[in-house]
Amino acid sequence: RGKVTDLTASTAYVLLDSGVEGRIRREQLSYALSIRRPGDIMKVGDEVKAVVIGYDKAKRQLELSLKQVTEDPWVRIEERYPVGSRVKVKVIDVVPYGAFVQLDEFTKGLIHISDMSYDKNFHDPKKLVKPGNEIEAMVLKIDTEARRINLGIKQLEDDPFELFVMHHPEGSVVTGKVKSITDFGAFIELAPKVAGLLHVSQWGKERVEKLENVLQVG
Repeated sequence: RGKVTDLTASTAYVLLDSGVEGRIRREQLSYALSIRRPGDIMKVGDEVKAVVIGYDKAKRQLELSLKQVTEDPWVRIEERYPVGSRVKVKVIDVVPYGAFVQLDEFTKGLIHISDMSYDKNFHDPKKLVKPGNEIEAMVLKIDTEARRINLGIKQLEDDPFELFVMHHPEGSVVTGKVKSITDFGAFIELAPKVAGLLHVSQWGKERVEKLENVLQVG
């Protein structure tokens, strides 16, 4: 136990009853993501209780931790957020490879772009989510050692490809719209987010050199 004697942007200095000085660095303040500096939770003159986590013998100071007085929220993370569960999250940042989201005051996670949509042409997370959005997601993976949680949006609904395959086994006759044509065939949209390849060799019994001679997009 000790009394706060000084605060900087990154460190709180504490004088213990024994007369020994200790310091609490920013990363040892709190498990809460919103606490960024000592002044957010304490002021000069406050009495605090902390845990000794090390020594700086050169400066004759104790290294202290305020957050380790309480239980680490990651200890029970798998109980609070079981893999496969649906959770409400808040988008805090959107990057080219996905979106970072906050699950609660102690926990943030990542929704990777590959877990955002079943659409293979989806390449821009900003088209789906924006900072400040509150969305639903599914917990996919927890790495307690690295303190990482991976979540997904597309997993909240059935895979349209799997549904299509289930209702259209091999040998089924299907219809679709031509989306693009290449040298080796045409890509056909059979259902939303479901595409098929019509290879040039499968067009007809008579050989066709280029599908673009007999097909048009649309």
